[in-house]
Amino acid sequence: MAREGYEDLDVAASSVGFSSIPDHNTSFAEFKVQTGDVRCRIDGNAAVAGNGGGQLLEVGETWNIQGADLISQARFIRNGSVSAVLDVIYA
Repeated sequence: MAREGYEDLDVAASSVGFSSIPDHNTSFAEFKVQTGDVRCRIDGNAAVAGNGGGQLLEVGETWNIQGADLISQARFIRNGSVSAVLDVIYA
C-alpha cells in the first residue's frame, strides 16, 4: 500500500474531521493518538467529549479507518482538558 499523504491533525474542544485527505478515492487512514485522549465518531455526526460521545481513543494507541466514506465522515474531539494531535498517514 503506497503512502498518499500525511497530516498532523490538532484535536481540541470542537469536533473536527481529517483536513488533508489526498483525494476522494483515499481508502485508508492510519493514525496514532498523541498528547491527549480523544473521542471518535465515523457516522458523520459531531464527536462529543465525555461518556457516550463516540469511541474513546487513548494516548499512544494506533487506529485505522478503511473506506473513503468513513474517512470523510470521521470526527474527533478531545476527551478532557488536554488537546491531542493525531499523526495521520493516508493510503
